[in-house]
Amino acid sequence: MARTYNEKACNLNFTAGCANPGYMYTQCLGVSKDLSIAEKYFEKALSLNDDKGCDNLSQYYFDKKEMDKFLPFAEKSCRLNNARGCLKVAVTYKYGLGTAKGNAKAREYFKKVCQPEDHTGCNSSER
Repeated sequence: MARTYNEKACNLNFTAGCANPGYMYTQCLGVSKDLSIAEKYFEKALSLNDDKGCDNLSQYYFDKKEMDKFLPFAEKSCRLNNARGCLKVAVTYKYGLGTAKGNAKAREYFKKVCQPEDHTGCNSSER
C-alpha cells in the first residue's frame, strides 16, 4: 500500500513520493527488486530537485560502480544541502574514488557536512 500512495504522490510531483518508491525498488521493500523502475523514480525526484532523490540516485550509481555518473548526483545532493551527499563527495575526493585524489576538495566538502544538521563529517574535516 505504501508503494501505491508514494507513486500517486510522485505523479503529483511530491518529491518524497518519488524518492521513496525508488528506494523500495532497490531494497525489495514490498516489491520485487527492479533497478530500471527505481532509476525512473530517482530521476523524477532529481528533476524535482529533491535532495534525497539525488542522494539515492548517486548511491544507485555507486552500487553499480558507475563512478562517472555517481559523482555529479552526489555533488547535486550536496548543493541541495543533503549532508550524506556532501560526505560522499568528500570521501570520493579524499580517496580518489573514480576521480583524481584531492585533499583540498575533500576538506571543502567535509566542511559542508558540518553545515546541515548531520555532523558526521565535522571530525573528518581535520584529516
